[in-house]
Amino acid sequence: MWEFTNADDADLGFVTGRPQILKLRTSAPNATTATYKWFAVFGSGVNNYVTDSAGIFSSTGSPALFLLDLSKPAGTAWTMGTNYYKISLPIDSTLSTTNATGLINFRAALGLSREVAQIFMGDLHGNLWKLDFSSLGATDWNMGKLSYFKQGTSNNPIPMFIAKDSSGNVQPITVAPSIVYGPITDSSYVLFGTGKYLENSDRSTASTQSVYMLYDNATTTLDSAPASSATSAISGRGRLKTGTAVASTGVVTVPAFTVGRATTNTDADNPRSGWYFDFPNSKERQISSATVFGDKLIFGSLIPGVNSSNACAASGGGGNQYTIDILGGSGNSVGSSVGILGEPLVAEISSATTVSASDSTGRRIKTITSQVFQQGSDGVSASNTKTRTVIVGRLTWRQINNYQDLKNAP
Repeated sequence: MWEFTNADDADLGFVTGRPQILKLRTSAPNATTATYKWFAVFGSGVNNYVTDSAGIFSSTGSPALFLLDLSKPAGTAWTMGTNYYKISLPIDSTLSTTNATGLINFRAALGLSREVAQIFMGDLHGNLWKLDFSSLGATDWNMGKLSYFKQGTSNNPIPMFIAKDSSGNVQPITVAPSIVYGPITDSSYVLFGTGKYLENSDRSTASTQSVYMLYDNATTTLDSAPASSATSAISGRGRLKTGTAVASTGVVTVPAFTVGRATTNTDADNPRSGWYFDFPNSKERQISSATVFGDKLIFGSLIPGVNSSNACAASGGGGNQYTIDILGGSGNSVGSSVGILGEPLVAEISSATTVSASDSTGRRIKTITSQVFQQGSDGVSASNTKTRTVIVGRLTWRQINNYQDLKNAP
Protein backbone atom coordinates (compact mmCIF):
# COMPACT_ATOMS: atom_id res chain seq x y z
CA MET A 1 0.00 0.00 0.00
CA TRP A 2 2.87 2.36 0.81
CA GLU A 3 6.45 2.49 1.98
CA PHE A 4 8.23 5.07 4.13
CA THR A 5 12.03 5.10 4.22
CA ASN A 6 14.87 7.42 5.18
CA ALA A 7 14.71 8.70 1.60
CA ASP A 8 11.36 10.24 2.60
CA ASP A 9 12.78 11.65 5.82
CA ALA A 10 16.44 11.53 6.85
CA ASP A 11 15.53 11.35 10.56
CA LEU A 12 14.26 7.79 10.11
CA GLY A 13 16.75 5.27 11.47
CA PHE A 14 16.55 1.53 12.08
CA VAL A 15 13.05 1.07 13.51
CA THR A 16 13.50 -1.48 16.30
CA GLY A 17 10.39 -0.56 18.33
CA ARG A 18 6.76 -1.61 17.94
CA PRO A 19 4.67 0.54 15.55
CA GLN A 20 1.03 1.14 16.48
CA ILE A 21 -2.06 2.14 14.51
CA LEU A 22 -3.78 4.89 16.47
CA LYS A 23 -6.69 7.31 16.12
CA LEU A 24 -5.86 10.99 16.57
CA ARG A 25 -8.02 14.10 16.52
CA THR A 26 -6.74 16.38 13.75
CA SER A 27 -9.15 19.30 14.25
CA ALA A 28 -8.46 22.21 16.56
CA PRO A 29 -10.05 22.07 20.06
CA ASN A 30 -12.44 24.93 19.25
CA ALA A 31 -13.65 23.35 15.99
CA THR A 32 -17.42 22.97 15.67
CA THR A 33 -17.07 19.34 14.64
CA ALA A 34 -14.20 17.13 15.73
CA THR A 35 -12.39 15.27 12.95
CA TYR A 36 -10.28 12.16 13.43
CA LYS A 37 -7.81 10.18 11.34
CA TRP A 38 -5.91 6.94 11.75
CA PHE A 39 -2.12 7.02 11.76
CA ALA A 40 0.77 4.59 11.84
CA VAL A 41 2.83 5.82 14.78
CA PHE A 42 6.41 4.74 15.53
CA GLY A 43 9.70 5.96 16.90
CA SER A 44 12.52 6.91 14.55
CA GLY A 45 14.64 4.11 16.00
CA VAL A 46 18.43 4.17 16.19
CA ASN A 47 21.37 5.15 13.96
CA ASN A 48 19.54 7.98 12.25
CA TYR A 49 22.77 9.97 12.53
CA VAL A 50 24.94 9.66 9.45
CA THR A 51 28.74 9.59 9.65
CA ASP A 52 31.36 11.35 7.61
CA SER A 53 34.32 9.69 5.87
CA ALA A 54 36.20 9.55 9.18
CA GLY A 55 33.34 7.75 10.91
CA ILE A 56 32.37 10.73 13.05
CA PHE A 57 28.70 11.33 13.82
CA SER A 58 27.24 14.36 12.09
CA SER A 59 24.29 16.38 13.37
CA THR A 60 21.92 15.69 10.49
CA GLY A 61 19.51 13.47 12.36
CA SER A 62 17.51 13.62 15.57
CA PRO A 63 15.20 11.20 17.39
CA ALA A 64 11.57 11.73 16.48
CA LEU A 65 8.08 10.31 16.73
CA PHE A 66 6.55 9.74 13.28
CA LEU A 67 2.80 9.81 12.48
CA LEU A 68 1.87 8.56 9.00
CA ASP A 69 -1.63 9.24 7.67
CA LEU A 70 -3.11 5.88 6.65
CA SER A 71 -5.52 7.57 4.22
CA LYS A 72 -2.69 8.72 1.92
CA PRO A 73 -3.63 7.83 -1.68
CA ALA A 74 -1.38 5.30 -3.38
CA GLY A 75 1.38 6.91 -5.39
CA THR A 76 1.17 10.25 -3.57
CA ALA A 77 4.50 11.53 -2.28
CA TRP A 78 5.04 11.86 1.46
CA THR A 79 4.82 15.51 2.50
CA MET A 80 5.47 16.55 6.09
CA GLY A 81 2.55 18.47 7.56
CA THR A 82 0.17 17.07 4.97
CA ASN A 83 0.18 13.26 5.07
CA TYR A 84 2.84 12.67 7.70
CA TYR A 85 3.98 14.45 10.83
CA LYS A 86 7.23 14.37 12.77
CA ILE A 87 7.68 15.35 16.41
CA SER A 88 11.42 15.91 16.86
CA LEU A 89 12.90 15.57 20.34
CA PRO A 90 15.42 18.07 21.75
CA ILE A 91 18.88 16.55 22.11
CA ASP A 92 21.94 17.26 24.21
CA SER A 93 24.62 17.82 21.56
CA THR A 94 27.42 17.37 24.11
CA LEU A 95 26.04 14.08 25.41
CA SER A 96 25.46 12.92 21.82
CA THR A 97 29.19 12.79 21.18
CA THR A 98 29.49 9.83 23.58
CA ASN A 99 25.94 8.47 23.89
CA ALA A 100 23.95 7.67 20.76
CA THR A 101 20.47 9.17 20.48
CA GLY A 102 17.33 7.28 19.58
CA LEU A 103 13.61 6.80 20.22
CA ILE A 104 12.41 3.20 20.17
CA ASN A 105 9.07 2.64 21.95
CA PHE A 106 6.17 4.64 23.36
CA ARG A 107 2.82 4.18 25.10
CA ALA A 108 -0.43 6.00 24.27
CA ALA A 109 -3.17 6.90 26.75
CA LEU A 110 -6.60 7.17 25.10
CA GLY A 111 -9.47 9.61 25.56
CA LEU A 112 -13.23 9.12 25.65
CA SER A 113 -13.47 8.67 21.86
CA ARG A 114 -10.60 6.17 21.95
CA GLU A 115 -8.38 8.84 20.46
CA VAL A 116 -4.82 9.51 21.62
CA ALA A 117 -4.87 11.87 24.60
CA GLN A 118 -1.25 11.55 25.76
CA ILE A 119 1.87 9.71 24.68
CA PHE A 120 4.62 8.69 27.10
CA MET A 121 8.00 7.73 25.69
CA GLY A 122 11.61 7.34 26.76
CA ASP A 123 14.73 7.94 24.66
CA LEU A 124 18.32 6.69 24.74
CA HIS A 125 19.42 9.72 26.77
CA GLY A 126 17.18 8.66 29.66
CA ASN A 127 14.49 11.29 29.05
CA LEU A 128 10.92 10.25 29.88
CA TRP A 129 8.64 12.52 27.84
CA LYS A 130 4.93 13.24 28.19
CA LEU A 131 3.15 14.63 25.13
CA ASP A 132 -0.38 16.03 25.44
CA PHE A 133 -2.57 15.73 22.31
CA SER A 134 -5.84 16.42 24.14
CA SER A 135 -6.02 20.14 23.40
CA LEU A 136 -4.14 20.49 20.08
CA GLY A 137 -4.96 19.93 16.43
CA ALA A 138 -2.61 18.57 13.75
CA THR A 139 -1.25 22.03 12.86
CA ASP A 140 0.25 22.22 16.38
CA TRP A 141 1.93 18.83 16.46
CA ASN A 142 5.42 19.89 17.43
CA MET A 143 7.52 19.37 20.54
CA GLY A 144 7.27 22.98 21.67
CA LYS A 145 3.48 22.76 21.98
CA LEU A 146 2.95 19.06 22.72
CA SER A 147 5.43 18.72 25.59
CA TYR A 148 3.44 18.67 28.82
CA PHE A 149 6.25 20.32 30.77
CA LYS A 150 7.99 23.58 29.92
CA GLN A 151 11.07 25.36 31.24
CA GLY A 152 9.79 28.53 32.90
CA THR A 153 8.71 31.43 30.71
CA SER A 154 10.95 30.28 27.84
CA ASN A 155 8.50 27.43 27.18
CA ASN A 156 11.36 25.16 26.14
CA PRO A 157 10.12 21.55 26.31
CA ILE A 158 11.58 19.46 29.14
CA PRO A 159 10.95 15.81 30.06
CA MET A 160 8.99 14.54 33.01
CA PHE A 161 12.12 12.80 34.33
CA ILE A 162 15.72 12.03 33.35
CA ALA A 163 16.86 8.55 34.41
CA LYS A 164 20.38 8.63 35.86
CA ASP A 165 22.27 6.24 38.13
CA SER A 166 23.75 7.26 41.49
CA SER A 167 26.88 8.55 39.70
CA GLY A 168 24.91 10.78 37.36
CA ASN A 169 25.26 8.59 34.25
CA VAL A 170 22.18 8.67 32.00
CA GLN A 171 20.28 5.39 31.73
CA PRO A 172 18.83 4.66 28.26
CA ILE A 173 15.14 3.79 27.97
CA THR A 174 14.19 1.33 25.21
CA VAL A 175 10.94 -0.15 26.60
CA ALA A 176 7.44 1.25 26.29
CA PRO A 177 6.42 2.77 29.66
CA SER A 178 3.46 1.15 31.43
CA ILE A 179 0.65 3.58 32.31
CA VAL A 180 -1.73 2.85 35.21
CA TYR A 181 -4.64 5.00 36.42
CA GLY A 182 -3.75 7.14 39.44
CA PRO A 183 -5.75 8.14 42.53
CA ILE A 184 -7.16 11.43 41.19
CA THR A 185 -8.70 12.52 37.87
CA ASP A 186 -6.24 12.31 34.95
CA SER A 187 -3.37 11.22 37.20
CA SER A 188 -1.33 8.11 36.47
CA TYR A 189 1.55 5.92 37.55
CA VAL A 190 4.28 5.65 34.90
CA LEU A 191 6.54 2.59 35.17
CA PHE A 192 9.60 1.60 33.15
CA GLY A 193 13.01 -0.01 33.39
CA THR A 194 16.23 1.20 31.81
CA GLY A 195 18.91 -0.36 29.64
CA LYS A 196 19.65 -1.23 26.02
CA TYR A 197 21.11 -4.21 24.15
CA LEU A 198 22.11 -2.79 20.78
CA GLU A 199 25.88 -2.32 20.69
CA ASN A 200 28.84 -4.61 21.32
CA SER A 201 29.70 -2.59 24.43
CA ASP A 202 26.27 -3.40 25.90
CA ARG A 203 27.41 -7.01 26.44
CA SER A 204 30.48 -6.09 28.46
CA THR A 205 29.96 -2.70 30.11
CA ALA A 206 28.89 -3.07 33.75
CA SER A 207 26.52 -0.10 33.92
CA THR A 208 23.86 0.23 36.64
CA GLN A 209 20.27 0.12 35.36
CA SER A 210 17.08 0.68 37.34
CA VAL A 211 13.30 0.29 37.53
CA TYR A 212 11.21 3.41 38.13
CA MET A 213 7.66 4.35 39.04
CA LEU A 214 6.86 8.04 38.55
CA TYR A 215 3.70 9.68 39.83
CA ASP A 216 2.06 11.92 37.22
CA ASN A 217 -0.23 14.18 39.24
CA ALA A 218 -1.85 15.68 36.11
CA THR A 219 -0.39 19.15 36.70
CA THR A 220 2.34 20.99 34.81
CA THR A 221 3.94 22.17 38.06
CA LEU A 222 7.67 21.51 38.34
CA ASP A 223 9.16 20.32 41.64
CA SER A 224 12.08 22.75 41.70
CA ALA A 225 12.62 26.50 41.59
CA PRO A 226 13.41 28.55 39.69
CA ALA A 227 11.50 26.93 36.85
CA SER A 228 13.68 28.78 34.35
CA SER A 229 16.60 26.47 35.15
CA ALA A 230 14.67 23.22 35.59
CA THR A 231 15.72 20.34 33.32
CA SER A 232 12.82 18.00 34.17
CA ALA A 233 9.50 18.12 36.03
CA ILE A 234 10.70 15.58 38.61
CA SER A 235 14.24 16.78 39.19
CA GLY A 236 15.89 13.42 39.89
CA ARG A 237 15.87 10.09 41.72
CA GLY A 238 16.33 11.98 45.00
CA ARG A 239 12.63 12.85 44.81
CA LEU A 240 11.72 9.13 44.73
CA LYS A 241 11.58 6.48 47.47
CA THR A 242 14.67 4.29 47.36
CA GLY A 243 14.17 0.52 47.20
CA THR A 244 16.59 -2.40 47.19
CA ALA A 245 16.70 -5.67 45.27
CA VAL A 246 18.71 -8.65 46.56
CA ALA A 247 20.17 -10.95 43.92
CA SER A 248 20.49 -14.02 46.17
CA THR A 249 16.85 -14.04 47.34
CA GLY A 250 15.08 -12.22 44.51
CA VAL A 251 13.30 -10.02 47.05
CA VAL A 252 12.59 -6.38 46.18
CA THR A 253 11.81 -4.06 49.10
CA VAL A 254 10.61 -0.46 48.96
CA PRO A 255 9.86 1.10 52.38
CA ALA A 256 6.36 2.47 52.88
CA PHE A 257 5.77 6.02 51.65
CA THR A 258 3.02 8.43 50.62
CA VAL A 259 2.77 9.14 46.91
CA GLY A 260 2.68 12.78 45.82
CA ARG A 261 4.90 15.42 44.24
CA ALA A 262 8.04 15.63 46.40
CA THR A 263 9.96 18.88 46.76
CA THR A 264 12.96 17.57 48.75
CA ASN A 265 15.63 14.92 48.24
CA THR A 266 15.33 13.56 51.78
CA ASP A 267 14.39 9.90 51.41
CA ALA A 268 12.62 9.79 54.79
CA ASP A 269 10.28 12.64 53.85
CA ASN A 270 6.72 12.29 52.55
CA PRO A 271 5.38 12.53 49.99
CA ARG A 272 7.66 10.93 47.34
CA SER A 273 7.16 11.29 43.59
CA GLY A 274 7.35 7.52 43.10
CA TRP A 275 9.94 4.82 43.77
CA TYR A 276 12.95 3.16 42.18
CA PHE A 277 15.37 0.31 42.71
CA ASP A 278 18.60 -0.64 40.97
CA PHE A 279 18.87 -4.05 39.33
CA PRO A 280 20.97 -6.19 41.70
CA ASN A 281 23.06 -8.10 39.15
CA SER A 282 25.97 -6.79 37.13
CA LYS A 283 24.88 -5.76 33.60
CA GLU A 284 21.20 -6.51 34.37
CA ARG A 285 18.73 -4.35 32.43
CA GLN A 286 15.18 -4.22 31.00
CA ILE A 287 14.80 -4.21 27.21
CA SER A 288 11.31 -5.71 26.77
CA SER A 289 7.98 -4.23 27.80
CA ALA A 290 6.03 -5.16 30.91
CA THR A 291 2.53 -6.52 31.49
CA VAL A 292 0.11 -4.95 33.98
CA PHE A 293 -1.89 -7.54 35.93
CA GLY A 294 -4.23 -6.03 38.49
CA ASP A 295 -2.07 -4.03 40.90
CA LYS A 296 1.12 -5.82 39.80
CA LEU A 297 3.71 -5.19 37.10
CA ILE A 298 5.30 -8.28 35.52
CA PHE A 299 8.40 -7.96 33.34
CA GLY A 300 11.62 -9.69 32.43
CA SER A 301 15.21 -8.49 32.71
CA LEU A 302 18.26 -9.36 30.65
CA ILE A 303 21.67 -10.41 31.95
CA PRO A 304 24.15 -10.86 29.05
CA GLY A 305 25.91 -14.23 28.96
CA VAL A 306 29.62 -14.85 29.23
CA ASN A 307 29.81 -16.22 25.68
CA SER A 308 29.72 -12.95 23.77
CA SER A 309 30.04 -14.66 20.39
CA ASN A 310 26.57 -16.17 20.72
CA ALA A 311 24.68 -13.18 22.11
CA CYS A 312 21.29 -13.82 20.50
CA ALA A 313 20.97 -17.49 21.46
CA ALA A 314 19.77 -18.79 24.82
CA SER A 315 23.40 -19.19 25.83
CA GLY A 316 23.85 -15.50 25.05
CA GLY A 317 22.25 -14.56 28.34
CA GLY A 318 19.48 -15.00 30.84
CA GLY A 319 17.63 -12.81 33.27
CA ASN A 320 14.89 -12.65 35.87
CA GLN A 321 11.11 -12.37 35.84
CA TYR A 322 9.96 -9.66 38.26
CA THR A 323 6.52 -9.23 39.84
CA ILE A 324 6.31 -5.82 41.48
CA ASP A 325 3.55 -3.97 43.36
CA ILE A 326 2.73 -0.94 41.20
CA LEU A 327 2.08 1.54 44.00
CA GLY A 328 4.41 0.25 46.71
CA GLY A 329 7.30 -1.07 44.61
CA SER A 330 8.01 -4.24 46.63
CA GLY A 331 7.96 -7.69 45.05
CA ASN A 332 10.15 -10.59 44.00
CA SER A 333 11.86 -12.20 41.05
CA VAL A 334 12.53 -15.69 39.69
CA GLY A 335 15.21 -16.73 37.24
CA SER A 336 14.61 -17.20 33.53
CA SER A 337 14.33 -20.78 32.28
CA VAL A 338 14.18 -19.73 28.59
CA GLY A 339 17.29 -17.62 28.06
CA ILE A 340 16.91 -13.97 27.11
CA LEU A 341 13.41 -12.90 28.17
CA GLY A 342 10.86 -11.00 26.12
CA GLU A 343 7.57 -9.53 27.26
CA PRO A 344 5.73 -11.98 29.56
CA LEU A 345 2.46 -13.54 28.47
CA VAL A 346 -0.30 -13.63 31.12
CA ALA A 347 -3.25 -15.87 30.18
CA GLU A 348 -6.43 -16.21 32.24
CA ILE A 349 -7.33 -19.76 33.33
CA SER A 350 -11.09 -19.70 32.91
CA SER A 351 -11.64 -22.99 34.75
CA ALA A 352 -9.89 -21.58 37.83
CA THR A 353 -12.01 -18.41 38.03
CA THR A 354 -14.31 -18.32 41.07
CA VAL A 355 -17.14 -16.00 42.14
CA SER A 356 -18.32 -15.60 45.72
CA ALA A 357 -21.94 -15.54 46.85
CA SER A 358 -23.75 -12.19 46.66
CA ASP A 359 -23.72 -10.02 49.76
CA SER A 360 -26.74 -8.06 50.99
CA THR A 361 -26.29 -5.43 48.28
CA GLY A 362 -25.85 -7.91 45.41
CA ARG A 363 -22.08 -7.50 45.07
CA ARG A 364 -19.83 -10.50 44.46
CA ILE A 365 -16.06 -11.01 44.54
CA LYS A 366 -14.58 -12.55 41.41
CA THR A 367 -11.16 -14.18 41.79
CA ILE A 368 -9.24 -14.47 38.52
CA THR A 369 -6.32 -16.88 38.26
CA SER A 370 -3.87 -16.45 35.41
CA GLN A 371 -0.85 -18.39 34.19
CA VAL A 372 2.34 -16.44 33.56
CA PHE A 373 4.47 -17.66 30.66
CA GLN A 374 8.11 -16.75 30.17
CA GLN A 375 8.85 -16.05 26.50
CA GLY A 376 12.52 -16.13 25.64
CA SER A 377 15.25 -16.96 23.17
CA ASP A 378 15.01 -20.65 24.07
CA GLY A 379 11.22 -20.92 23.76
CA VAL A 380 8.25 -20.61 26.10
CA SER A 381 7.90 -21.95 29.63
CA ALA A 382 5.06 -21.82 32.14
CA SER A 383 6.08 -19.85 35.21
CA ASN A 384 4.00 -19.24 38.35
CA THR A 385 0.31 -18.36 38.56
CA LYS A 386 -1.09 -15.04 39.74
CA THR A 387 -4.50 -14.13 41.14
CA ARG A 388 -6.41 -10.89 41.36
CA THR A 389 -9.87 -9.98 42.62
CA VAL A 390 -12.50 -7.67 41.14
CA ILE A 391 -15.95 -6.62 42.34
CA VAL A 392 -18.82 -7.77 40.11
CA GLY A 393 -22.61 -8.05 40.37
CA ARG A 394 -24.75 -5.13 41.50
CA LEU A 395 -22.29 -2.27 41.94
CA THR A 396 -24.83 0.51 42.52
CA TRP A 397 -28.55 1.14 42.70
CA ARG A 398 -31.17 3.85 43.10
CA GLN A 399 -33.43 3.58 46.11
CA ILE A 400 -37.00 4.92 45.75
CA ASN A 401 -38.40 5.28 49.26
CA ASN A 402 -42.01 5.92 48.17
CA TYR A 403 -42.06 3.22 45.48
CA GLN A 404 -45.34 1.68 46.71
CA ASP A 405 -47.09 5.08 46.74
CA LEU A 406 -45.93 5.78 43.20
CA LYS A 407 -47.01 2.35 42.03
CA ASN A 408 -50.51 2.71 43.47
CA ALA A 409 -51.04 6.29 42.36
CA PRO A 410 -53.88 6.90 39.80
